Amino acid sequence: MGSLVLRRQVVAGLAASLLAAAAAIVALPAPALAADASYRSLITASNPDWLRRLPDGANLASLSLSGTHQSLSIHGGSFTQTQENHGNGAAPLAAQLAAGIRVVDRRGDRHQARPGPPAP
Repeated sequence: MGSLVLRRQVVAGLAASLLAAAAAIVALPAPALAADASYRSLITASNPDWLRRLPDGANLASLSLSGTHQSLSIHGGSFTQTQENHGNGAAPLAAQLAAGIRVVDRRGDRHQARPGPPAP
């Protein structure tokens, strides 16, 4: 009987430890950041010619192209802003191209950034 109680205590302790670890992982998610700080901001990234190093016969399907989601979304705060604000007009796109981004996401809705002030 004593060993059964001990087993239950060990199992209960392990279960509590696992639950605590799972809760910490879920409750405190850390941002996924690249090891190289130059990939955290377009200001410090400069890779405009990275495609030049590929062989001319490279198959497009074999490449992993860098891209941005909602590439020009620079207004709206934390709910809609997905990119660094480099100013209105073509500046955000130019900054992305200079950083080496080659796939952009341009949507046609009124919530996307465009030259001028944010949409009402």
